[in-house]
Amino acid sequence: MQLKEDKLNESEKRYGTAQIEIQVASVLMHAWSEVEHDLAYKPFSGQLSESEYAILDELNGLVLSGEIALERLQSAVKERISKQNSGFRNHYELSAFLYDVIKHQFPNTSNEPIMGRADILLEFLKLAELNEPKHIEGYISELDYDTEKRPISEQLVDRILATNSELSSVYQQVRIARDKKNPYNSSEENRILLGNDTNAIGFFITCWSIFERTLREVARYKGMNSRFIVTSSFLSELNIFPEEMLYQINTIRMVKNRFIHEGTLSENPSELINYGNMLLEILRFIASHSPTDENLSKIVNSNLSKIQDISVIN
Repeated sequence: MQLKEDKLNESEKRYGTAQIEIQVASVLMHAWSEVEHDLAYKPFSGQLSESEYAILDELNGLVLSGEIALERLQSAVKERISKQNSGFRNHYELSAFLYDVIKHQFPNTSNEPIMGRADILLEFLKLAELNEPKHIEGYISELDYDTEKRPISEQLVDRILATNSELSSVYQQVRIARDKKNPYNSSEENRILLGNDTNAIGFFITCWSIFERTLREVARYKGMNSRFIVTSSFLSELNIFPEEMLYQINTIRMVKNRFIHEGTLSENPSELINYGNMLLEILRFIASHSPTDENLSKIVNSNLSKIQDISVIN
């Protein structure tokens, strides 16, 4: 291939006519080629002997055999999972299954998907009684390969929680338990500081759950996918928020994501309560500024009526 000349600066234009070779290799083959290149093309002490070349050939054969064995192993795991209704036995099986499904959904994407904490995802699926391919296929089919560059495991959890917010506490239990076993985890201090702020956290998460559920119902009413997770693109697509409100919602959304997936919050209790009340005010604004769409106002007001008891927190 060749580089496009309009993409090159002045100092690089001399490469515009050069033919460039792109090599695609597995990690195993890359490791082998590094060793072979250094020995065969950059000998430190003279020309390689016949014996050394023979050993390099043997290593090359072992690497090729290893690649074939890995492909067979992956195929065997996928075949076993597809033929049985039992759950994933470990996070390796879960990761292999997700990788395979995602690659089939996005065949034209060359980048490797970022899996994230598959171990946390597996424990969550077990406790949520969703630890079988048939239980998560619906959520997987809605995954977006490039949703804000977030790991696949977090996207899957978000979609599950979007349809069943009661599982949020289950996910938090799993994440905290796993983080405690991680010697490199740095969020423990923040989690301890939050220990006495459970009322503010509970209020904030409850308001977010109601807010997200309202948006799902609005999306269903508008004929959109009602099982989405709240992202910048979906908020814009709903077409019910002024520009300044989109900024506020995205700010609150990032706070929610940090707490759900990382267990950390830099906000104090009063800020969390303020964010919760802000979500309620946004819903009230939508209800009051949709006079020509009674159904939309009815959806929003119906959800607002369910949280009158908690909306008095200030």
